[in-house]
Amino acid sequence: MSRDRSRQWLIDAVDAARAKYAYELWAYVIMPEHAHVIVFPTVAPYDISDFLNSVKQSVAKRALAYVKSAAPGFLGSDAG
Repeated sequence: MSRDRSRQWLIDAVDAARAKYAYELWAYVIMPEHAHVIVFPTVAPYDISDFLNSVKQSVAKRALAYVKSAAPGFLGSDAG
């Protein structure tokens, strides 16, 4: 179940970044430890790093929020 949750976070993040930065999603595959995404920009100029940062930050924020609520001791006392 937890893997399905994190996979969905990634799918949601890719979809949001695709819409925000005007990319077409051509294909994706989610592997156990990483993902492959093929996107195509529909407007110029474009910067793929904006797209990737958006995806990574979205997933990281959701994961952190989940861990804070489900297992706060896992992060230790230094995690804000």
